[in-house]
Amino acid sequence: MARITQVVVTCDLEDGDVSASDSISFAYGGKTYTLDLCKKHLDEVKNTLEGFANAGHTVGRGGRSRRRVAGGGRSSRSTSPAAAARGESQAEIREWARAQGYAVGDRGRIPGEVRAAYDAAQKGGRRR
Repeated sequence: MARITQVVVTCDLEDGDVSASDSISFAYGGKTYTLDLCKKHLDEVKNTLEGFANAGHTVGRGGRSRRRVAGGGRSSRSTSPAAAARGESQAEIREWARAQGYAVGDRGRIPGEVRAAYDAAQKGGRRR
């Protein structure tokens, strides 16, 4: 006697027994989710997520963000986004930090608290 077991995957967004055509996985709020979707909902979700994906950036190992640097090169940022928008370099941030009494090295990552203080000081010093 032979037995055949059949698994039917249905669309998570449809009521009833609508077969899923594909599964997608995504992360949100620190959790990873998977949706089994029929063709109709797969296209809908892909079109919606595509806009967000184009605006976002990929995440590599260990949850670290990877941003592309214009013109190639390393993927780490050399300045904070606010400082980069104003054209400031890490050297200028380090100089400011030392003048304010922060201990910062000549190389390596500038601590987040120093960047935040620098950005706050720059916002407070700007005139409209």
